[in-house]
Amino acid sequence: CMAGERMHPGNWTEISAVCTAADHQGRGLAASIVASLVNDIAAGGRRPFLNVTVENVRARRLYEKLGFKDRVQMTVRVMQPSGAAASR
Repeated sequence: CMAGERMHPGNWTEISAVCTAADHQGRGLAASIVASLVNDIAAGGRRPFLNVTVENVRARRLYEKLGFKDRVQMTVRVMQPSGAAASR
């Protein structure tokens, strides 16, 4: 299981890249790591936030249990170059 911090806009800190190996899921590892990050961020006088897709119901449930709530729903478009650069 892993998670980290990414962006630090203003007084906010983004919790990012939360993931757990499939054979270790359901043991509370992600909850423990995210809760630890939340505590560290808050201890530094900052506010934690994170992003999750609407389809990732399991993660959304976890984050809600940890006190996160929906703030903004947005559409993200992932783009890549076409042609030769895309095949590398």
